[in-house]
Amino acid sequence: MMLLGRAFLLVSVISPSVDCLSSTASSLKSILSTHAPAISSLRSQFPEAGEDLSDLFYLRHAIAASGDAPVASESVRSAISWRTGRGLDICLRAAEAVSSATAGGKWTNGPAFSRAPSVDAVGRHITPDVALTTSDPAGNLIYIICAGSIDDAALMDSVSGEELVDFFLYVKEVHRLVADARSLEQDRLVKIITVNDLSGISLLSGEKRFRKALSDSSKEAASIFKELNDVTMLLNLPKLVSALVGLFKPLFPPSVRAKLRFANGPLGKSVSSLTEIAPGGLKREVFLGQLADLLAKE
Repeated sequence: MMLLGRAFLLVSVISPSVDCLSSTASSLKSILSTHAPAISSLRSQFPEAGEDLSDLFYLRHAIAASGDAPVASESVRSAISWRTGRGLDICLRAAEAVSSATAGGKWTNGPAFSRAPSVDAVGRHITPDVALTTSDPAGNLIYIICAGSIDDAALMDSVSGEELVDFFLYVKEVHRLVADARSLEQDRLVKIITVNDLSGISLLSGEKRFRKALSDSSKEAASIFKELNDVTMLLNLPKLVSALVGLFKPLFPPSVRAKLRFANGPLGKSVSSLTEIAPGGLKREVFLGQLADLLAKE
């Protein structure tokens, strides 16, 4: 089991009876072989990155570029620039956290929690009740956040927008390390299913600083962590937004639309705390079953 921040990041090694995604995709070895020339080319272009970044880092950027070498090169350049610049401390913290947390053969929460940026302030507001990461039995990571349940005003009075962005990027980097490790173990490219429960979100109120930090971290993560995210579920939208989904969803590019899903339930009022769907939680299998059903729909 993996736990970050009193349960902010939770990766289960327990295998319930449902898979949220099919595990019949091409083997990782086959994918690496197919993209070997692109990976080699990208690695040679950025010797300053050294051997710290595995082939999976370059593979994800190559896949995201769909064979466009200049696009892949610029994508890697941008990511390495962040990793060796503003994001250096985040990456070092995450690497140390994962190394220390797994040193005993099983995940130990303390190192991961203590190394998170601004953890003393953020950890008082983003708790296991409102944010966690778990996994399905195929090993896919499922990242869940209930934004409407976070006291966003108190949170943003405790940290700056940039500090909160760094906290979320730290979690994403830990996700990347875990996903890459699982990819090698399972011989398939592991990604993250993101579930945003929007219950309680108001269109007319809410903390603008929090929304901006979420937006900024999402945009920055999208440029840094290529091919790490899979489907993004937006659940339990306010009625007005739900009514407009059918109108604005076709405006998204097909590549984005294919990964964006809108639905009512699960979560919402049926779950008072995300600890109920953590390993051992009474509502875990129900949640994973409902999520699997939603993901199976077109």
